[in-house]
Amino acid sequence: MLQYKCRTITLLVLSLPVSFLSFSSGLFESGNQELQPVVRDSANKTIFREHPGIDYISVKYMNNVPFSMFVFFKEDPKQMNREYYDLHYHVDSIIFKHKFGKITFPVLPRHIVNKSPEPDSKYEILFASLYPDSVRYRIARYSGSNAAENEKRKTIPLGRPPIYTGDITRVKEAIRGFYRHYGRKKDSIVVFQGQVNTLGELKDLGLIIGKKSKYTRSIQKLLEQNAAAWAPGKLLDNNSKLSLYIRIYIHQNRQGGIEMLTSPRNVVNITGK
Repeated sequence: MLQYKCRTITLLVLSLPVSFLSFSSGLFESGNQELQPVVRDSANKTIFREHPGIDYISVKYMNNVPFSMFVFFKEDPKQMNREYYDLHYHVDSIIFKHKFGKITFPVLPRHIVNKSPEPDSKYEILFASLYPDSVRYRIARYSGSNAAENEKRKTIPLGRPPIYTGDITRVKEAIRGFYRHYGRKKDSIVVFQGQVNTLGELKDLGLIIGKKSKYTRSIQKLLEQNAAAWAPGKLLDNNSKLSLYIRIYIHQNRQGGIEMLTSPRNVVNITGK
């Protein structure tokens, strides 16, 4: 799971002009009141400065704990290239950290909740949208168990991702040999991205995390030699085949074993990203 820092925003809130805070009195189906405050917050400015193509990051919460997130990009008005990260899947957490750096997730802004029409109620974050200089929250009031609301907010997958159908043990043993001959400590985690088409063929494979070396080139060649050993992804509603992007995560652990996993583990974007 992605490790993250929590922080208090007491001073930020107290220093804000009233006009900077906004509230919505809209209701959920269950009758819960919703707050939509905007808080000045630049805790993640480094991510946006180092990756200027990012528009914003949307984080979904369950029980006030970050559950999943989407990264949205400026030059993508149709949101076809947005990236999904399952924060309860260590592969996605590691990939995000390697691509974008450490993220600081917002916590419940208690001083805003205390100014709400019903400050004694219990509140939880539904979503937080992170921008370079602010966070836009959606916060709900609830009473008793919030299990039903959490169930509604679970990300519903569109389909299942491509599956490797070849001899995974043989592939991992070959990668282990490459690491013994060419690998270095900094090569312990490498990630490739490609696209598995509707014929089950892995195409356009490229290294997205790690440095090009004899080690990574050997792995890429091996994966390309086994490019036809995939079952294509499928839509859940009608079982039709999809052409989907897939990330292949390869980790040499301290015991010398090879961990080889794919991401995403659920298809949330129609592109697989």
